[in-house]
Amino acid sequence: MRKKGIFRLFRLIIYFIISVLFYNVSLYANPLSDSSIVRYKFLGGNNYPPYEFIDENGNPTGFNVDLLREIAKSMNFNVDIELGIWDGIRQRFERGEADGMTGMFYSIERDEFLDFSLPHSMVVYAMFVHDKSPVKEKSDLQGRKIIVQSGDIMHDYLLDNQIASSIITAENPLDALLLLSNKMYDCAIIGKTQGLYLIKNHDIQNIKTLPDLFSPTDYCFAVYNNPQLLNRLNEGLTLLQASGKYKEIYRKWFKSVDQDENLLKGIIRFIVLVSILLIAIALIVSSWIIFLKRSVANKTQELKKEILQRENAEETLRNSAKNFHSLADNAFDGILINDSNGNYIYANNNAAEIAGYSVNELLQLNIKDLTPKEQIDSVLKLSRDRIAGKSVRSFFETYLICKTGDSIPVEIAASKTFWQGQPADLVFIRDISLRKQMEKALLTSEANFRGSMIICCGKDI
Repeated sequence: MRKKGIFRLFRLIIYFIISVLFYNVSLYANPLSDSSIVRYKFLGGNNYPPYEFIDENGNPTGFNVDLLREIAKSMNFNVDIELGIWDGIRQRFERGEADGMTGMFYSIERDEFLDFSLPHSMVVYAMFVHDKSPVKEKSDLQGRKIIVQSGDIMHDYLLDNQIASSIITAENPLDALLLLSNKMYDCAIIGKTQGLYLIKNHDIQNIKTLPDLFSPTDYCFAVYNNPQLLNRLNEGLTLLQASGKYKEIYRKWFKSVDQDENLLKGIIRFIVLVSILLIAIALIVSSWIIFLKRSVANKTQELKKEILQRENAEETLRNSAKNFHSLADNAFDGILINDSNGNYIYANNNAAEIAGYSVNELLQLNIKDLTPKEQIDSVLKLSRDRIAGKSVRSFFETYLICKTGDSIPVEIAASKTFWQGQPADLVFIRDISLRKQMEKALLTSEANFRGSMIICCGKDI
């Protein structure tokens, strides 16, 4: 069980990294505006306090509902929440009639056709018995009459393990406890926190919980075929943990429940540690996203912006050699200037780093030394035509031959300039090796995802 938990945590971390990349890239290409805020529909159980239920005014409320609404607020999307009888709600969601579920327990079987967020809670299931029940521990369940909520994960557990001679289902946990209170059945298996909450609020006197517990179960948001929504839920949950808002919502709904304090601390510590880990990973990944955004954003807008930057740089070059050196030495790209013969007459530090030479070594080289043999003639002709003032291609991708002899993919943006009063070719070089690797990884991931969806959709779920 512990190995499965570690594997799932590792899988969630990897999925979160890919989702952060996908989400941030999509935001850069299509920034959100007030008129384009996405609205999602979520379903949940209508009688599962304190997690989710209908209040006296007929409105959805509970821990899950408050948490989801706060995440939607922090992540800038709208959410509609509909609560109903759990078994019917679950079937509607699995048919794809909603974007997500406010709360669903994770299981390996469910994970085959649904996507689960990081756990927003961890629920311990307990055995509730009346004062005359013969059930004293788990071993006593065999052959007994047990009542559970219809469609609940413990319903699945009892069926899979063939426990109990008779399994009775109730629409909701309160009905299960009331039936148990009337001594019609031997035991009810529901969430411990939830059961204690219902017993206290409905003043049920003759029911107690046994000390023998089931293993903690991850309680998550569930999503139907929507990676972007899943990432928003994970990121929003992480932000609420960091800001302390999660703790505030948790205390609102669970402070009055008689629960195991050590378990609560363990749950919060686990979620905080996972959140800190994901934040650290997200910060590391974000440093690369700055580069990736420029390569996958809308090309038309990017090109206009870069042309303007190049024009401003050329103006600076013409007006002040001092300003040029300051700009070039701090530029993100490599910068080379060559004359009409292809000889390099200027190179900045980034150009030297990309090519693997020192600046002085580059100034002894020619375009021919850094260009693949089959492209030398065409690259030299383009450079000479630009210097001559002709309208030729100035933005393209090619390969650069490094000092080691290796070739790397680069993006070139070139334009005519003047160097020491003479016309020359100003060339901006950007190493796009990482971009190419990420594009390849994204294509592979998309292919795998589509393949998994084809397999998934072929199952009778």
